[in-house]
Amino acid sequence: DFQANETILSGDIGVPGDNSDNSFNVVQGANNAVLDGFTITGGNANGSTAATHSGGGMYNNGTSPMVLNCTFVNNSARIRGGAMLQSNGSLIVIGCTFAGNSAGPFGGAISNMSGSAELTNCTFTDNSALYGGSIANHSANTSITNCTMTANTATSGGAIYNIGSSPTVRNSILWNNTGGQIFNSSTASNPAVTYSCVEGGHPGEGNIDIDPLLSHLADNGGPTWTHAIASNSPAYAIPESAGIGSWNGAPDTDQRGEPRAPAGYFRAMGAYEGEYDALPQPAIVAAESVKTHGIAGDFGIDLPLPGGAVESRKGGPTRIVVTFDMDVYGSDAGAPLLNDAALSAGTVVDVTIDGAVVTVDMADVPDATVLTVAFPGIVSDSGQPCADSLCVRVLVGDVNGDGTVSTNDMVEVRNHLNQSVTAFNFRHDVDCDGMIAVTDMVRVRNDLGTGVDLCP
Repeated sequence: DFQANETILSGDIGVPGDNSDNSFNVVQGANNAVLDGFTITGGNANGSTAATHSGGGMYNNGTSPMVLNCTFVNNSARIRGGAMLQSNGSLIVIGCTFAGNSAGPFGGAISNMSGSAELTNCTFTDNSALYGGSIANHSANTSITNCTMTANTATSGGAIYNIGSSPTVRNSILWNNTGGQIFNSSTASNPAVTYSCVEGGHPGEGNIDIDPLLSHLADNGGPTWTHAIASNSPAYAIPESAGIGSWNGAPDTDQRGEPRAPAGYFRAMGAYEGEYDALPQPAIVAAESVKTHGIAGDFGIDLPLPGGAVESRKGGPTRIVVTFDMDVYGSDAGAPLLNDAALSAGTVVDVTIDGAVVTVDMADVPDATVLTVAFPGIVSDSGQPCADSLCVRVLVGDVNGDGTVSTNDMVEVRNHLNQSVTAFNFRHDVDCDGMIAVTDMVRVRNDLGTGVDLCP
């Protein structure tokens, strides 16, 4: 159990505390070797050859090791890679913390020179170099996924420095690094950065420039130390629909081995996943039942949520216009999008979507009915479904909307006889012909005594 029993590989083999006589490299990598659960410290590559001036913690030349759950702390190199040099070969690093490492020119923590490196769920903090406080890439292929880089220092590229390299950075936090977050020495370097929190901003889909509210490096559980993020951190910003696959390729666990957010939730940028918020579902904020009143035009009855209102005009509801709290999309591949809406009675004729507004045209809704309008095919841009529905009480002639057609409704119509239809009296035009007339009173009289139930 390496968490309960720390195993330290130290380069401090001479006079304790005097790094001048320390090992040039604490570990030298080998093909297919796995280094899991160690603390590597005290390497001091201060020699004059390639093998002795680089890779104080770990030196990999033409080898392809895998490093898991390790801590590289207080290692140094005169030239490249205070904690680690990768030269040629392919390196995989998962769940590691790099803290307090330093190099002369390149890569306070890691120098990747003409090699391939995949870094996932790693933390880089308080590392330093002239170029690339955390990582320096030189003609290298580097992939960085869900890593946190903070408080690193360099003249250029406090987090990442690139020479002829275009690393892929996904779902990561690059914040509060001295010397800028990413520095490209030439136009030959063009990093692809997506869904990452980068101080000062960086081009790329889903990137943000907002303080991620990182806590100090601490034992937050798991084999290596991490920077926790607060529950209100803006870094919880990777939707399930991001990128190719889910959550832009974020792993299912964080650096500590804790599960990342499940389906329906935002995942966090960086190496730490704490409390997470659900992806928002489309919610209905307004709705109305719209009918045309001859030349007077269209008028709508507001449908308050959740109780609904009475549609009292001839033919019942024929068009419902619904406004959501976000832009929505239809999941029905057909045209029109008939399956994006569903009725408890009657027939869907057409569904149109314009941003946050969905219009449902319908027919044959029977009188004296409690109609439910649902939206099974309406989704957000992240694919979250709409759970809301509408209730419409249908009762022709119920002008005052109390759920019963009575003489009170006849009196309402009589008091507006011979008036043109306006936004203030359109409910009295029961026939929807643009004029309030005796025929509307007759329509109400013919339905006296009918009623409709309340919405559930």
